[in-house]
Parts: sequence; structure tokens; C-alpha cells
Amino acid sequence: VTGISDGGRMADRLGGELGDRLAAIAPVAGALNAPDCAPGAPLPVVAFHGTDDLHVRYEGGTPIVQADRHPRTDASVADSTGFWAAHNDCAAPQLQVDGDVVLDRHAPCASAAEVWVYTLVGGQHSWPGGLRGSARGDPPFAALSASAAMWEFFARQGD
Repeated sequence: VTGISDGGRMADRLGGELGDRLAAIAPVAGALNAPDCAPGAPLPVVAFHGTDDLHVRYEGGTPIVQADRHPRTDASVADSTGFWAAHNDCAAPQLQVDGDVVLDRHAPCASAAEVWVYTLVGGQHSWPGGLRGSARGDPPFAALSASAAMWEFFARQGD
């Protein structure tokens, strides 16, 4: 399951509610805002988030820019992905830096369900490597294709 923004929150939520039926989740520019999240099984997670996202802020908190009028306070990327790493009983992350792309690989994990976190330095609220969603939308982060990285992660998960 994947999605961006509200869709990223949906991916996290579905992971918490249907994790025992899913192969993996890939939230993009989303946050795990489900305090009652209780996955039934370990679940592989790959997440993508820009440090300059004003809609779902990297460090969490209230959005600076918001398309809807529903008040919310988002969890930080560290809290969201840290939840999954702890749930999957993963080791401390191994850091890999390639220019403006930082990959934290939480592995090995007791369950074999890894957690990867792509931090996109300077990235905004958009699908990395994709197209601009609208004239008012943020420009996509060009240094990484979320779709390609996601597929690489999903393919590693096996059956």
C-alpha cells in the first residue's frame, strides 16, 4: 500500500489495521497519526519525506501550509518510522548518504521486516521523481525516484 500526504497517512493506518494481510507499506510525505496503531504482525515499511515539506512537516507538528481546514498535529518522521522499527524489532539504522538523499536502513530485524527511511534534503510536499501535481503544487524532488526505490524495496520482500 502506498500513497502521498493523506494517502501516506492512509498507508500507515492500513498497516496498523491490516498489517497481517499486507506485504509492505510505503508512505510518502505522510505521518503515522494513529495513536491506537496495533499491527497484528511485523510489516516491511519504506518511507519517503522531504525536509522542507510545509504540509506534513519532517519534524512533526502543525502544518504551515494546509489544503483542508481540519486541524491536526502530525507525528514526526522519526516518531512514525521509529514506531515501525520498534514494532519489527529492528537494529539501529545504518546510514547511507548520496548527495541530498539520506537512507536510514533499520536492519537487521528479528522479523525480517525491514524499515527504510528516505530523507530528501530540501524535498517538499511532492512525489519524488514524479510530476508536479498542479500549478500550485510543490516541485518534485529530482534526485530520487520514489517509484523505483519503492519497487526495489517491495521486490526484496519476497512472497
